[in-house]
Amino acid sequence: MTTESLTAQPQEETAVNTNLIEPYGGILVNLLVPEEKKQEVKTYAGELPSIQLSDRQVCDLEL
Repeated sequence: MTTESLTAQPQEETAVNTNLIEPYGGILVNLLVPEEKKQEVKTYAGELPSIQLSDRQVCDLEL
């Protein structure tokens, strides 16, 4: 699995005319993983490096 296959894909534009403002950044993207790719993504995520953080480090990270 490559990171290219996990990048957000822009949704198709529709011809619906609304009075909504344009989204920040210009394009809405679907960030949910399709059902058929969930296991592949979970396997890939399990192979990524990880680190252990103390409670203090987690608090610093959240700030």
